[in-house]
Amino acid sequence: KRANDEIALSGTQTFTRASTATYVDPLDGLVKTAAIDEPRFERMADGGVGILLEGGSTNEVIDSNNFANWSVWTDITITPNAGAGPDGQATSATLLTEGVQTAVHSIYGGTITFAVGDVRTFSIFVKPNGRTNFRFGSSNNVPWGVGKYATFDVVAGTVTTNDPAAKGKIDILPNGWYRLQFTTPPATAAGVTNIEFYLADAAGNATYLGDGVSGAYIYGVQSELLPFATSYIPTTTTTVTRAADALELSVAGNLLWANGSRSMSIMMDADALGDAGSAYWQRLLTTDQSLFIRRGNADAGLTTFAGNGPLYATTPSIVDGAAHRIGLIVDAAAGLTSSWVDGVQAASGVMGVNAKPVESRLIIGSGINGNQSWFGHIRNFRIYDRALTDAEIAAA
Repeated sequence: KRANDEIALSGTQTFTRASTATYVDPLDGLVKTAAIDEPRFERMADGGVGILLEGGSTNEVIDSNNFANWSVWTDITITPNAGAGPDGQATSATLLTEGVQTAVHSIYGGTITFAVGDVRTFSIFVKPNGRTNFRFGSSNNVPWGVGKYATFDVVAGTVTTNDPAAKGKIDILPNGWYRLQFTTPPATAAGVTNIEFYLADAAGNATYLGDGVSGAYIYGVQSELLPFATSYIPTTTTTVTRAADALELSVAGNLLWANGSRSMSIMMDADALGDAGSAYWQRLLTTDQSLFIRRGNADAGLTTFAGNGPLYATTPSIVDGAAHRIGLIVDAAAGLTSSWVDGVQAASGVMGVNAKPVESRLIIGSGINGNQSWFGHIRNFRIYDRALTDAEIAAA
């Protein structure tokens, strides 16, 4: 790289979050709690470590790790404080043990209220204890008229759902734990449902002959009004909201755009926890005047903006859960801007220049007012004081 490249970030970086928040420690894999205004770092989808940035979210399940107050559907025993949970605490996990009947071996709890059109994600931590297949979802109640669920095989890593509009996901944690996610289809009616968790046999059947000893450990159930799960939010007597993360960098010495009068390149690695949808515009970078990098308007591709010239790339998706290298290049001499994903140009166009004051804010992971948050991780954020060449972008 040339001597005048601006690589090291200058000035101050300000991080705030008005609540505590959990994260999976990248060193030991345990679920831990970060203090108010403490940044969190996790393993990214490609195994590297990045800062975790999330918008606000609420866990709607009261007493989220107390399964003693859940109801038994049939033929299962609930044993609280039976083992170490994903947080490493010796008695934080609950053990479920099937009976010896040919029956469903399941529990249910939580009271979740849906409005028409609502999409929610339920999540729970699971550690096999003889059973490696599970069914997780909603009870047979008003929002759909029938239960909606996914069946998970944590060994094979497969997920099937009983509704094509529903989704499921398995997150693999260290120490034998998994986090199961089930995203509901849009509710077709307003109403209340419960969350259900079933043990299943090797074929994924929820009704089977139990052996009296097999089961699973569980920990930390969550319901969120989002189409994916975010970091676990513990609750006791009420629902709890985790505040949004806010990361802002100094403009001085960093932002070289100068309203189009200078070339610059912005590069970063990012992954997303999920796609919040076309109305949300998950933002990776925003300035107060005329730059942004975000999810697309009507698709999951990359949209960038420099002045008054937005660039839209419909593919590839940048919110598919994989880690991507994202780039925005401003070539002032040529009057062009281009966007890049994983070393390949996604879009290019004529640079627009707005007659606006000099930029005064440089925000990472949200919009100018803290809205349109990125849900995911970012690392290797870099600003160069020139337009990188195609070869340099591919190698960056």
